[in-house]
Amino acid sequence: MHAKTPEFSVTDIADFLPCNHLLTLDRAEEAGKIERPFFYDGGVELLRELGLHHEQAYPRYLTDTQDFQVDQIPTDVSRADIVSRTADAIRGGADVVYQAASRMEHCLVSTPGYSRF
Repeated sequence: MHAKTPEFSVTDIADFLPCNHLLTLDRAEEAGKIERPFFYDGGVELLRELGLHHEQAYPRYLTDTQDFQVDQIPTDVSRADIVSRTADAIRGGADVVYQAASRMEHCLVSTPGYSRF
């Protein structure tokens, strides 16, 4: 039996940078060890609505005003399908791949000093 390789989104990485404890909490929640508390915040709700509006408007902006070919990946399919569709869009020459995902088999770690990457 193979251990499942953890998958992290760009948001997961961005959230980790200011608070590396958040990843531990997220993984404990996924494992059913803790329950995430809920606190209603009208400001958060407004940000969510504005974010959804932006998510819908930005691809149209890129197509209509920048003349980009935008390949928009659906988010209501499996992670493997999203990764596959992303690779197909890149191979197909899309200018922009919106809602892209990738699978990293190995992770690069930042080290002090100069890097060739």
